[in-house]
Amino acid sequence: MFPHPRPIRPLSDPLINQIAAGEVVERPASIVKELIENSLDAGAGSIRLEVQGGGIDAIVVEDDGHGIPGNELLLALQRHCTSKIAQAADLAGIVSLGFRGEALASIGAVAEITLISRTRDAEHAFSLQYEPGRGLTEVMPASRVPGTSVTVRNLFARIPARRQFLRRPITESLAIQQLIRGMAFCFPGVTFALHAESRRQWYAPAAKDPRSSTLRWRAIFGAEFARDAQFIDVATDTMRVYGWLGPPALSRSQSDLQYLAVNGRLIRDRRLTHGLRVAFGDALPAGRYMSFALHLELHPNDVDVNVHPNKTEVRFRQSREVHDLLHSAARGALGTHSSLFDGEASLQSVSRVIEEPALTPVWNMAPTSSPVSPSAGTGAPVLVGDQYLPFLTDQGELAVIDLRGLMGELVDRVSLVELRSTLAFPVRIQTALTQSESDDVAACAAYGFEFAAIGPSAWVLRGVPAHLPALDADVLVSNLLEMIRLGDIPRRALILATLRALQIPVGPSSRNIWLQDWCRRIDTTASALFSRFQRSLDVATLDRLFASPGRF
Repeated sequence: MFPHPRPIRPLSDPLINQIAAGEVVERPASIVKELIENSLDAGAGSIRLEVQGGGIDAIVVEDDGHGIPGNELLLALQRHCTSKIAQAADLAGIVSLGFRGEALASIGAVAEITLISRTRDAEHAFSLQYEPGRGLTEVMPASRVPGTSVTVRNLFARIPARRQFLRRPITESLAIQQLIRGMAFCFPGVTFALHAESRRQWYAPAAKDPRSSTLRWRAIFGAEFARDAQFIDVATDTMRVYGWLGPPALSRSQSDLQYLAVNGRLIRDRRLTHGLRVAFGDALPAGRYMSFALHLELHPNDVDVNVHPNKTEVRFRQSREVHDLLHSAARGALGTHSSLFDGEASLQSVSRVIEEPALTPVWNMAPTSSPVSPSAGTGAPVLVGDQYLPFLTDQGELAVIDLRGLMGELVDRVSLVELRSTLAFPVRIQTALTQSESDDVAACAAYGFEFAAIGPSAWVLRGVPAHLPALDADVLVSNLLEMIRLGDIPRRALILATLRALQIPVGPSSRNIWLQDWCRRIDTTASALFSRFQRSLDVATLDRLFASPGRF
């Protein structure tokens, strides 16, 4: 209580920054989170973190992202300056991890910062330093490979009241380890390395193949969870949940192995955790915690991430539906088993398996000069002329569907590309691209294929249109690049590359279910759409097929 009323007056900028820092910076792990999110938003493919004294003495985050231009370094350390939103409407569909533009300014209010960054087209890097009470130095030339380094030193050194609430260095280090494991789960295509006191303590290689995937999951979750967790993948028309759920035998005494990511953002939500917990029923002993690592995908407009200063809580437009989806997915998973190391489940985003799980990429199907009945056995399904897929209609009649024509129609249906299926493991184009080739790859975004530039001539595929069935992303990327280099326009290259990457069930009955499921996933007019590209396999159709396969 103040003895006399005090006048209303504006606060000084340093005090404003310290107040903001109280919301953003709770402990060293808070700083690590903000800096790594900035690196991920910058398209980093590799992130190196080093801490000293549990992050209290020093935190260094280095990445190979696109960097910050020298003329923007000063803005990067000022409050409410960001490249990620420009207007109020952008808040309704945020896709980046950071967006408020106050993290670096808030960190600078309670610690010393050194920022060094270089864009890929710059001749050299630029550096900037900030120290509480002394302000910013001038932007100076520096030496660094393309990317960004941020060094934070002496956390709360000038605020002893805050510093005394920090835990022991070992405790702060454990919090940082837990955080970086969660970030590595959310972004499997990014390499993470953690160093403490100048020694490497933890490493998770980017998941690019079965071997690196195995190493990564073991590094993040431990060998037991990686071996015994059950893979789940369930989707509705508007959302999807996939990932791994530990059986009751993998329950733990604390909630340290509970990862839930919403559109790539790690969050905490008691309501959603409750949906999972109820699915276990009495199988989970009292006082024990589930173990899970799940991704939840939905349209950005259906989730509000701007409800918590640290962005660890979100608000859903349809919270009940999200709760029920997680609950039903967990109940279904508790009766099945699929290890993290079961082939495709650990390599890419896996679509729901229907009946026979054996899938064969279209590009492995040799064209034939004569039709073969799909009921002939378990061999690879015949794709006549590399375009027409035989199948049995509901009436038991033999028919073919023009997959190339259907794919062309879907590529043109721009209204369907708003929802994307994010690949669990982004696929990198391994060779450098010319400017013309880069322009063609960038043009694929108009058709719902999410390519991201990670350098002047380097790209990764991060997502595909949600209305497509399961496909081999590596095959898609390699074929797309091949066709672009042969001179095909992006639309045609996408059609042919996607066609070759489709994974079609071998058995005739499961192939029919595959087509029906694909039809349902598109929209209510899908039946009419599919029927446009379906032909009964009568004599007249056969004559047209083999007289001119490309003009059916």
